[in-house]
Amino acid sequence: MGERTKQAHFIWRYQPESHTLDAVLLAYIKNNVVSRTTDMMLHSLRAFWLPLACLKHPDLSEADKKQMARDAVYVLMRQVDYLCSTFDLERVTPPNSYLVSPGSLSSVFQNKNSDYYPESSPYPQKLKEEKRENSLLVSELEQATGSGDWDDNAWKS
Repeated sequence: MGERTKQAHFIWRYQPESHTLDAVLLAYIKNNVVSRTTDMMLHSLRAFWLPLACLKHPDLSEADKKQMARDAVYVLMRQVDYLCSTFDLERVTPPNSYLVSPGSLSSVFQNKNSDYYPESSPYPQKLKEEKRENSLLVSELEQATGSGDWDDNAWKS
């Protein structure tokens, strides 16, 4: 008989209170008729975290890692376009001052009582007050990410 392929083992159980937005989100994913639950979850996780997870992977070339990042940016940009279209929003990008380096995220993730930002963070207030004069244009973002040299079809199960 053939050799059995080793599989990664991952189990995640989360039971949010029924009145929370997390419960609404998980019900939407679970009851979606277009994609399977696993496909929906992995598609978004791959776009958001896969390039960072593979950043130090020794078996991937730098070119493959950059292509993976371009693909992720493309998927995220498509989601931005979909949300803007669905909610009739103008597509904007945050001011350059909110582009963060990986090192600046550690304080956000260490504060487990925070939904998004540490209590002492100036971001929520600044976002309300900030003018959008320093925004990147979508065309500049697209050019910086490879001018359309991406393909997210490889992520489909």
